[in-house]
Amino acid sequence: MRIIRANKAANATFNASTERFYGQTCYKLFHDSDTPCEGCPTIKAEETGQIERAVMYKPKIRGSKGERYWDVYCVPLKNEFGAVDSYI
Repeated sequence: MRIIRANKAANATFNASTERFYGQTCYKLFHDSDTPCEGCPTIKAEETGQIERAVMYKPKIRGSKGERYWDVYCVPLKNEFGAVDSYI
Protein backbone atom coordinates (compact mmCIF):
# COMPACT_ATOMS: atom_id res chain seq x y z
CA MET A 1 0.00 0.00 0.00
CA ARG A 2 2.87 2.33 -0.81
CA ILE A 3 2.63 5.01 -3.48
CA ILE A 4 4.97 4.34 -6.38
CA ARG A 5 3.61 6.89 -8.87
CA ALA A 6 1.68 10.15 -8.80
CA ASN A 7 0.12 11.95 -11.74
CA LYS A 8 -0.03 15.65 -12.62
CA ALA A 9 -3.42 16.04 -10.92
CA ALA A 10 -1.95 14.85 -7.60
CA ASN A 11 0.99 17.20 -8.02
CA ALA A 12 -1.34 20.13 -8.72
CA THR A 13 -3.75 19.27 -5.90
CA PHE A 14 -0.99 19.24 -3.31
CA ASN A 15 1.32 21.74 -5.02
CA ALA A 16 4.17 19.23 -4.72
CA SER A 17 6.60 17.30 -6.87
CA THR A 18 5.99 13.64 -7.65
CA GLU A 19 8.88 12.59 -5.41
CA ARG A 20 6.95 13.76 -2.32
CA PHE A 21 4.51 10.89 -2.78
CA TYR A 22 6.92 7.98 -3.33
CA GLY A 23 7.03 5.33 -0.65
CA GLN A 24 4.26 6.81 1.48
CA THR A 25 0.89 5.25 2.18
CA CYS A 26 -2.06 7.23 0.88
CA TYR A 27 -3.81 7.23 4.26
CA LYS A 28 -0.74 8.64 6.04
CA LEU A 29 -0.02 11.23 3.34
CA PHE A 30 -3.56 12.47 2.83
CA HIS A 31 -5.07 12.04 6.29
CA ASP A 32 -2.15 11.59 8.68
CA SER A 33 -3.73 8.28 9.71
CA ASP A 34 -2.06 5.01 10.62
CA THR A 35 -4.84 2.89 9.15
CA PRO A 36 -6.46 2.62 5.69
CA CYS A 37 -9.69 4.47 4.95
CA GLU A 38 -13.03 2.81 5.44
CA GLY A 39 -14.08 1.21 2.14
CA CYS A 40 -10.51 1.12 0.79
CA PRO A 41 -10.56 -0.69 -2.59
CA THR A 42 -7.05 -2.06 -2.02
CA ILE A 43 -8.19 -3.88 1.12
CA LYS A 44 -11.22 -5.20 -0.78
CA ALA A 45 -9.04 -6.33 -3.72
CA GLU A 46 -6.74 -8.19 -1.33
CA GLU A 47 -9.79 -10.03 0.02
CA THR A 48 -11.49 -10.78 -3.32
CA GLY A 49 -8.58 -11.00 -5.79
CA GLN A 50 -10.73 -8.91 -8.16
CA ILE A 51 -10.63 -5.34 -9.46
CA GLU A 52 -12.31 -3.13 -6.87
CA ARG A 53 -13.57 0.45 -7.10
CA ALA A 54 -14.65 3.00 -4.53
CA VAL A 55 -15.89 6.57 -4.80
CA MET A 56 -14.66 8.14 -1.63
CA TYR A 57 -15.77 11.47 -0.18
CA LYS A 58 -13.14 13.26 1.82
CA PRO A 59 -14.21 16.51 3.46
CA LYS A 60 -10.61 17.40 4.32
CA ILE A 61 -7.36 16.18 2.86
CA ARG A 62 -4.11 17.38 4.34
CA GLY A 63 -2.47 19.97 2.08
CA SER A 64 -5.61 20.61 0.05
CA LYS A 65 -8.38 23.18 0.35
CA GLY A 66 -12.01 22.15 0.25
CA GLU A 67 -13.75 18.83 -0.05
CA ARG A 68 -12.90 16.15 -2.60
CA TYR A 69 -14.34 13.04 -4.19
CA TRP A 70 -11.86 10.37 -5.22
CA ASP A 71 -12.68 7.67 -7.77
CA VAL A 72 -10.27 4.96 -6.71
CA TYR A 73 -9.54 1.62 -8.37
CA CYS A 74 -7.33 -1.23 -7.27
CA VAL A 75 -6.25 -3.83 -9.83
CA PRO A 76 -4.64 -7.08 -8.62
CA LEU A 77 -1.68 -8.16 -10.77
CA LYS A 78 -1.09 -11.88 -11.19
CA ASN A 79 2.21 -13.62 -11.76
CA GLU A 80 2.84 -16.38 -14.33
CA PHE A 81 1.28 -18.93 -11.96
CA GLY A 82 -1.98 -16.99 -11.62
CA ALA A 83 -1.34 -15.84 -8.05
CA VAL A 84 -1.82 -12.20 -7.08
CA ASP A 85 1.55 -10.73 -6.13
CA SER A 86 0.99 -6.98 -6.37
CA TYR A 87 -1.64 -4.29 -6.95
CA ILE A 88 -2.01 -1.11 -8.95
